[in-house]
Amino acid sequence: MPEVRLLSPFTDKDGNHYAAGEVIDFDAATVATLRADGKASLIADEEAAAKAANEGVYGAHVSREDVGHTKAEETKKEKK
Repeated sequence: MPEVRLLSPFTDKDGNHYAAGEVIDFDAATVATLRADGKASLIADEEAAAKAANEGVYGAHVSREDVGHTKAEETKKEKK
């Protein structure tokens, strides 16, 4: 059964209440419904996104790529 993190409170068909943020194992059909409604995220997807974020090409001290130096072009003055 897929493990999900609830993004909003949820009550299952048996009347059990779950709070937002809980990590729960549900059957595939319930997980599909929750994900379609935007009420849950798969833990496996969260872990994959976190791993991908740590493997970026960005510098450790600045959060952007090193693109080198750029020089602004001077504008030509219009003739009167």
